[in-house]
Amino acid sequence: MAYRPSESRKGGNWETKDLNLIPIMNLFIVVIPMLLTIIVMTQMAMIEISLPTQAGAGDNQNGEDAADKPQAKLLVITPEGFEIFTPGGEDEDGIQLPILNPEATEAIQMYDFYRLDQEIAKIREDNESLEAIGIMPDPRVTFETLLMTIDVAKSNGFEVDYKKFERTGLRRVQ
Repeated sequence: MAYRPSESRKGGNWETKDLNLIPIMNLFIVVIPMLLTIIVMTQMAMIEISLPTQAGAGDNQNGEDAADKPQAKLLVITPEGFEIFTPGGEDEDGIQLPILNPEATEAIQMYDFYRLDQEIAKIREDNESLEAIGIMPDPRVTFETLLMTIDVAKSNGFEVDYKKFERTGLRRVQ
């Protein structure tokens, strides 16, 4: 027994329907920018600084266990230049690096980062056990100068301890 052909097999009334791409396009319009934003946020370079706590803001001022620890170095950044010294230490003069060009607008032209790198490398050679160097930027110093100084310290193998700037008790760069 043969059945007659079904209505759907007739060749004349085939219609092609377009795919509805609007939901897929909406998905890509939302998902792709979100993924790109997440990728950029995870790859951003962060500067690791260790801020002093309220109780531990000052170093060991009583001199306890001074023989166990190497003398800490402090790098002060001012608009007049750099100064590296040991707080409360025997090097009263310290290392003073005045600025190169007071009229310059960029930090690389104003400050002597090459000589700073040499001096920090000497400190590294003399104090192998010294792990960190304190950096104390003046509030008038640009962020670019602070970043470049931190880069110089880290390139010489030092960790950076961020210190709050205090005008009292600091020697001025001549």
